[in-house]
Amino acid sequence: MIPLLVDLEAEWRGGQSQALLLLKGLYERGHAAELVATHGSSLSHRAKKEGIYVHSVSRTLPEVAAASRIRSILAGGRVELVHVNEAHALTAAWLCGAHRRLPLLSSRRIGFPLKRNWASRARFRALHLFIANSRSVAQSLVDSGFPSERIAIVNEGVEIPRMPSAEERQSARQKWGIADDEFLFGCASAFVPEKGQRHIVEALPSVLQQFPKTRVLLAGGVPSLT
Repeated sequence: MIPLLVDLEAEWRGGQSQALLLLKGLYERGHAAELVATHGSSLSHRAKKEGIYVHSVSRTLPEVAAASRIRSILAGGRVELVHVNEAHALTAAWLCGAHRRLPLLSSRRIGFPLKRNWASRARFRALHLFIANSRSVAQSLVDSGFPSERIAIVNEGVEIPRMPSAEERQSARQKWGIADDEFLFGCASAFVPEKGQRHIVEALPSVLQQFPKTRVLLAGGVPSLT
């Protein structure tokens, strides 16, 4: 099987990390997956380093550029399904009519209601399958009127890194000013309201009353406003 994965985001976030893990897993299992991504994007750069075949498209009007490239790729006849990883990619696949030729799948990782304007409804109708990463996300799709028989739940995994050495741990604590007797926990996520870091901040005073040697480290990027 040769799947074509499409992701037009320039930033590196959880969805792009999952896309790369999927591509690597497909390659390891003998599937020559290919990727359509914007030129210079983090996903494009990292996928190329992993030996993934990448079709780069312009970052100017990326949906239009990707639609043209997808149409050209499908004309070659080697791709057997199209998997879009985010909303812009779905728009591109829909614009070129990919759903009329091959199964069209879309990942879904957010529990927001589906948009109900005519263009959004047309794009969602084109999908053969929504792949939700949790029951909650799947339920949000059902609540938005998407047919349950066209939803699959696939819990996504992560690569488990090796445990740091004692020297690495000590060096990291020194870098962030964390004492050896302090308990540190953290959250790595984009700084957007739906990620809920505010709940950690709001809960911290209560935690400190019982465990005064607790420290929190928040790590993440701020999405571009352009």
